[in-house]
Amino acid sequence: MCGIAGIYDLNKQNINRKVLHRMDEVLVHRGPDGHGEMIDKNIGLANRRLAIIDPSPLGSQPMASPDSNYWITFNGEIFNFQEIKNGLLNVGCTFNTNTDTEVVLNSFIKYKEDCLRNFIGHFAFAVFDKRKNSLFLARDHLGVNPLYYAVSDGIFLFASEVKSILASGLVKREIDRQTLYHYLSTFSIYQPATIFSSIKSLLPGSYMTVEKGNIKVKKYWHVPDSSSNIIDSFSDAQEKLEKLLVTSVKYATVADVPVAAFLSGGIDSSTVVALMAQNTGKKVKTYSLFDPQGADFDERKYSRIIARKFNTDHTEFTLNDKDILQGFSDFIYYLDQPNGEALETYFLSYVIAKDVKVALSGLGGDELFAGYHGIIYSTRLLSRLYRYLPEVTKNAFLSLIKIMPISSDFKKTLSLSSKFLNLSTPLEKRLFFYFVYSQAEKKNLFSPDFLNSSRNLNTADLLSSVYRSAKFSNDQINGIAYLDLNSYTRDNLLLPSNIAGMAHSLEIRMPLLDRRLVEFSFCLPEEFKIHNGISKYIFRQTVKKWLPEVILSHKKTGFGLPRIKYMKGVLKPLILDALSEKSVSQRGIFNHRFVKQVVTDFYHADSGKMLWTEHLRIWTLFIFEMWARRYLD
Repeated sequence: MCGIAGIYDLNKQNINRKVLHRMDEVLVHRGPDGHGEMIDKNIGLANRRLAIIDPSPLGSQPMASPDSNYWITFNGEIFNFQEIKNGLLNVGCTFNTNTDTEVVLNSFIKYKEDCLRNFIGHFAFAVFDKRKNSLFLARDHLGVNPLYYAVSDGIFLFASEVKSILASGLVKREIDRQTLYHYLSTFSIYQPATIFSSIKSLLPGSYMTVEKGNIKVKKYWHVPDSSSNIIDSFSDAQEKLEKLLVTSVKYATVADVPVAAFLSGGIDSSTVVALMAQNTGKKVKTYSLFDPQGADFDERKYSRIIARKFNTDHTEFTLNDKDILQGFSDFIYYLDQPNGEALETYFLSYVIAKDVKVALSGLGGDELFAGYHGIIYSTRLLSRLYRYLPEVTKNAFLSLIKIMPISSDFKKTLSLSSKFLNLSTPLEKRLFFYFVYSQAEKKNLFSPDFLNSSRNLNTADLLSSVYRSAKFSNDQINGIAYLDLNSYTRDNLLLPSNIAGMAHSLEIRMPLLDRRLVEFSFCLPEEFKIHNGISKYIFRQTVKKWLPEVILSHKKTGFGLPRIKYMKGVLKPLILDALSEKSVSQRGIFNHRFVKQVVTDFYHADSGKMLWTEHLRIWTLFIFEMWARRYLD
């Protein structure tokens, strides 16, 4: 991957080279191997290169067509570029390099926007056509690679990161209040918005044309929104899944430099490592992260099993409080926008990037094959029965809980269970686990001035509209997957992973989110994904030929760090300062009394056990304030 940026003057005025250079300079971390800028009257393109395919100087960017009419600045990798190149050679195209960049350029020249349908990989790029004086931009299917844009006083700007557009000095740093409002529920920035009202994100699976002062955005690919071409035969589906897994991982290892892997010891990352070892025939470098304070997240036992089985060159990075404190300021800077995730990926990427430029992640298996939200589906009958109980009976039960001589943890669990079981739809239950602050709480969280200018906003309605826009009928599992791929997966996982990896010049690839696997997953009936209470059933049955039984059967813990312990330890002074009455009042966005109560509740809780979103009530506010100090003050 690389860093790209550009300026296009809609009024055909010559652009300012200094502005382009400022935008380019702040992306140096995304591409330390090469640097180029191209300026021609009202267009300027810049590129910071992370050389992975054909790392020779011939692959330098921006790259021109032989007649110098077309210019491209490209960020990403097209995993099937060799097959596409062969097809282009057959129709008379010529090549001067072995790069996928030149394949993308020739594909666009030959097929225009239709070229996007052939690409398998992660990408964001821009092509300028000098004769037409037009600009074309596109982003990959799922949104692994970011691409932002803004228009200011007749000047169109684009870049791989928000901070690059800010560096132009041409856009105002005004917070988008609607985006902030949703952030406090979802702990991420809901695309296509950004935290700044003047900057937008090009949605995944979209392309944009800028010509004659007009800007048009179109979709070329959608996450499947209906269960079509359902595969009824389990054996046929399993056979197809196996082939897709093998080819997806094989594609994702295409590179002229070594490729490593994240290894948590879970099913997904273990599958990726197993197939890498099988496909490459080389010793795979694998990496795991651990903090001695985080016993609940310790999966070293399982990652070691996989490392031994596949004879990987395995590195375990032990993180400590000093690492967190020293690296936190830079983490906030590279984060680009407020986000509740990415801490783990950021610190492990730092270690991996010392050895390699590319690492594969297991992200995607849970998202496509119902690895998450098992409790939503396993409690459907119990929930239905609970809702049939008279309200007076349920209220009596909750009143009894309050006076029973049981631990506060157990009381909290029973109370939350009652709320959860009382919800009638999978969507309501998904949002119950997803949201940090509810609609009612945000009325108290935000200051009166903020609320007066942000009326009629409702995050639940926003996400509900996404869920209901699909046509899955009674297929609840695919409905939730559709929602997640258009929100949580895209905004909380993919975007932060890219930003966190590229902060250290590390390209993170996600073979389990190959668009072919995504399309295939929506052709599976519910019972193939969850069978007799077993989540990811077809995935487990398919990969068991490669993985030890202990990997398949051990309880999922997830890729994580003991964030709560950091918040109550090494980061506590920073949090108390950031969320102090003085700090909150000066920012003028939140109600300092409500924030004080949230802080008090967190630090005076009589137990370390809490619902997973509870600590996020502090974390989201803290991250926002630390980000604001870096980007607004």
